[in-house]
Amino acid sequence: MRNMKFDPILVAFFVVAASSMRTHAQDPVKRRTNFEIVVTNPTGKNGYEELVLATDILMERGDLRQTLTADPGDGITVFNLSDKRKFLLDPDVQKVLRLLAIAQSKPITNPREKMDDETLLPEMAGFRNIARILNVKMYVELANGTVNSALDTFASGIKLGYVIQSDLLIGGLVGVAIDSLVIRRIVQHISQFGVKDCDRLVAIARDWMRLPDPTISIVQSEKGFCIGILEKYKNKPEAFINTLGIDPMDPNYAIARQFASTGPQALAPIIADASALLSQGYDRILGELKKPAWQRQDIPDFNNSTPGSALAGMLMPAMGMAQDRFVKDQAMVQLLGVHAAIRKFRWEHDGLPNNISELRLGDLAIDPFSGQPLAYKKIDETHYEIYSEGPPDRSDEAKGQGKRKRIVF
Repeated sequence: MRNMKFDPILVAFFVVAASSMRTHAQDPVKRRTNFEIVVTNPTGKNGYEELVLATDILMERGDLRQTLTADPGDGITVFNLSDKRKFLLDPDVQKVLRLLAIAQSKPITNPREKMDDETLLPEMAGFRNIARILNVKMYVELANGTVNSALDTFASGIKLGYVIQSDLLIGGLVGVAIDSLVIRRIVQHISQFGVKDCDRLVAIARDWMRLPDPTISIVQSEKGFCIGILEKYKNKPEAFINTLGIDPMDPNYAIARQFASTGPQALAPIIADASALLSQGYDRILGELKKPAWQRQDIPDFNNSTPGSALAGMLMPAMGMAQDRFVKDQAMVQLLGVHAAIRKFRWEHDGLPNNISELRLGDLAIDPFSGQPLAYKKIDETHYEIYSEGPPDRSDEAKGQGKRKRIVF
């Protein structure tokens, strides 16, 4: 599946999104709410329930969704400050914000007992729109000069991004997108920050870094997800291959069709082999995740030397790229904290530090991609440059060249 022409990380979850779209397309008269789909046993004790209720409000208000997604960049730059203020006064926007506050006062966990290829995830798009609302709110708070309130909203945004990164990779990627959205809003306005604001932002960044790496729980869930699909379809070869949704133009399509023509009895040992290989592959990934990010090694692709390894290769997502994205999220939070520390230094010394060690930030200033201090360069007394080395450039054109995708803002 890695050879598909679209994003290899998302390919393994094509069936989840596709099944969701198919279900809703087949029922144009009465669409079930996200809450009805996701929360089958409401408890009132799980904040995920309020989050899903908030997505239902946005689902019913097409005009709000259109406003939030009108711009392909961050979804909010197409309306001015006056419009943003009016937007926040909308009763439904207020309801979404209240539900988010209630949700974040409780433990938040995915209420589904298990997930497979038929599991619908309709709430994910709504979660990103909640973050866009927070982005609008931060903008207005910053425009009003209420930086402390903007930091409250920022903290709420990165908490939202984190709590949904606990299940399948698709949730993790949505969480990363949410974090990126709210981080960039604060970066754009850090020049407004006073000393106390900078101290608080550094503290928020440090608190975020202390949280457990969500990638581990995601990989564990992915392992169970992929092996569970193999077990589910071991006697249904045609249904199994159809579930994969492989494009006819993909090189794996011919192999998939060959599996589909294999009788259940002949397919069973192939699936057993693929299941064992997937288990080993995921265990190796989990082993790498226990290391500092800069010491991790990529897990080699399955070599397609046997039918089982070919099948495992179709199911296994490009976990190297996935890990890069989560570590990139970490690097962005750290860069934000360092920007705040530099801002505070300017207030205290009326100038910039000559090097990053003067800030005395400890681990906060260590690049997660290199294990070395984040790259810092003082240009003059008011301008500087700081960046993370970033992940390896995994494009076909850059293979073997040691290039990296620098993270800077």
